[in-house]
Amino acid sequence: WEHLTEADVATQDAQLYATFRQRPGETAYRSGESFLHVQNRAWHALARCINAHQQHDTICIVCHAGTISTLICAVLQVDINHHPRIRIDNCAISRFVVTDAGLQLATLNDNAHRAMKTGD
Repeated sequence: WEHLTEADVATQDAQLYATFRQRPGETAYRSGESFLHVQNRAWHALARCINAHQQHDTICIVCHAGTISTLICAVLQVDINHHPRIRIDNCAISRFVVTDAGLQLATLNDNAHRAMKTGD
């Protein structure tokens, strides 16, 4: 679907597009993966990072907005099909905190650093 308009996709790949509209998180793109697969892959990678560090360490993970939204769905236990409803801006910061109860979403789509001006 790369480089196609939504109308083109709806016409050229009607069945898959209709499935995608119903279940965007579970539908795999042609020659690709679903966001559910992305979520599973990212969740395991996040767990490996957390397990490789000490308690109270700060870990910075940089990734695409789609990946972040799938992790947010996992942390909040939201159905993966709702991931498109989570807006993540370019260069935004979303932050998880590890607690005894598991991961908590502490910050979502924070852009305050982008508004800061540097001194001349």
